[in-house]
Amino acid sequence: MADVSKHSIGMERLSAISSIHRNPDDPSYANHNTPAKPFKPDMENRALREGPPDMENGALREGKPLELLSVECIGLLAQYAGVGFLAGIIPGVIYPVLQGYLNAEGTTVVSATVLVQIPWCYKMFFGVISDCFPIMGYRRRPYMVIGWVFCVTILIIMAAMSIPDPYYGDPAMHSIDEADWTDDQIDSINANAPNSAGKYVVPMMLASFGYLLCEVAADAMVVEYAQREPIEQRG
Repeated sequence: MADVSKHSIGMERLSAISSIHRNPDDPSYANHNTPAKPFKPDMENRALREGPPDMENGALREGKPLELLSVECIGLLAQYAGVGFLAGIIPGVIYPVLQGYLNAEGTTVVSATVLVQIPWCYKMFFGVISDCFPIMGYRRRPYMVIGWVFCVTILIIMAAMSIPDPYYGDPAMHSIDEADWTDDQIDSINANAPNSAGKYVVPMMLASFGYLLCEVAADAMVVEYAQREPIEQRG
């Protein structure tokens, strides 16, 4: 009896829901209707032709899905290429320049390596600033411009710095034991070169802050563009 009554109640509820007809004045229809229309390819094409979608098919944000060859997509890819280039170059020059060229102390080289990576610890805070404090109505583009201008300015300042003479006047001294150095090679040593290593550490850290700000804004734009795509295409 329990199974029969339960089945009867389910059939009654199903028939009650199916008997509800669309009536703008009847709020009960809104509580039982299908939440979204079934996906059809022509619906997406029509939405692309007519403009912003009507938030159907799982789209979370208004706007057309990003096209691969569009200006926005190419600009975003170029942004990531620039960030990746600097993220690899700046940490990569620490050892050959500070250690190999200037013969800086090990603590200076390690400190430079750590300080260049420190800006990534503030990535979340940069994202919050970009979300909560728009500039002239924009939350991404101004921060990209600020980040690149700041980073390029620091790099230009570093390029304009005077480059001291290397610690080893003869490059062959790197591969020769100290006991085998000649008097001329010993005289060519620049004892003040290690003291010049510190002036490059802070600018490299500041440049990392600049391109990190660009990277945070680019990540946020990727999320926004992904939210425009229907659930069938997202990802």
